Amino acid sequence: MTRFINIPDYTDFFKTIKLSLNNFSVEMGVTAYSYFADKLFISSKNKHTVLSNLLNTNTGKDLKVRELLLLLDNLQGHEKPILDYICNRYGFVCSLNVKENNETNENIKDLLLKISGSNGSIINDYISFNSDDELDDNEVNQLLKASYNIRALLNQFEQDLKEKI
Repeated sequence: MTRFINIPDYTDFFKTIKLSLNNFSVEMGVTAYSYFADKLFISSKNKHTVLSNLLNTNTGKDLKVRELLLLLDNLQGHEKPILDYICNRYGFVCSLNVKENNETNENIKDLLLKISGSNGSIINDYISFNSDDELDDNEVNQLLKASYNIRALLNQFEQDLKEKI
């Protein structure tokens, strides 16, 4: 009997990883499993199958933390859904970190406009979803995702303002 029998599968986390890999492959025009198998130094003939098994919760051969970090290092902008999943699960908000200190008032204004637009959008969604005086699970999940994104934008706005001090 393996110790993993008592550890949850976290299937939704692995679905998020697969989605990020797929989005990367579509944008970059590569075969995701072969490409990332190479990045993880998987060298067997069936490297895409080996990687697929690492992303399948039924095999008991999940990704190691080092492999996950290496995937994140190579996702080139497609890592945010994975990080959002982790942050959201533990009550944090993940927002992009601005590396340059040349934040202009114009950039801050654009960010504030995005926040306002997102706020209006979530209000419209709530009104639309609640027209039958009941929110189903899908509607609640959509509202939660939208509110998370607004918090991420607001965090970025606060960071940008702090950079000006």
